[in-house]
Amino acid sequence: MTSSDSTRERPNELQAPAPASASPFNGEGPLRNEGNQLHAASDSQEGSPRNSGMPNWITSLEEELDKKLLVVLRDGRKLIGYLRTFDQFGNIVLEGTVQRLLVDNAYADLYVGCMIVRGDNMILFGAVDDSRPTPLEPKPLCDVLAAKQEQEEQERQKRVGHRAWLDRQLGEDW
Repeated sequence: MTSSDSTRERPNELQAPAPASASPFNGEGPLRNEGNQLHAASDSQEGSPRNSGMPNWITSLEEELDKKLLVVLRDGRKLIGYLRTFDQFGNIVLEGTVQRLLVDNAYADLYVGCMIVRGDNMILFGAVDDSRPTPLEPKPLCDVLAAKQEQEEQERQKRVGHRAWLDRQLGEDW
């Protein structure tokens, strides 16, 4: 065996432990520490595709962490809360969440607390700027709920009236 063979590493032999300076928590190695969050070291490289397996809209959630968000769901509900975390599927956790009920130019907020929202249930999300004035007028919850119920009843009567008109025009068994 030559001296060059003895210095080569053998794959079957145990390796010495990594030095303490290569800890994942000191800014070196595969992870780097920024504030309270750990980031992959590849995130710091300019031009590299970040989170390559995720759609672009999910990666933009990272910029909105700990900010107040408005989230519109597929069923029409509007949630406002602080974004605390998200995952690769776009599922989010909102803290201090209120459901905003809108009727005409009035609104009321119904406190719902901490919410987990599935990513496939969201239509859109965006940051809320509390410093901008809103054209909506805050009203008591009971007034907004009564107005919303009245509005839904009018829509139902309109649908029934439209159905009756179609029945008259096309016959009962269309």
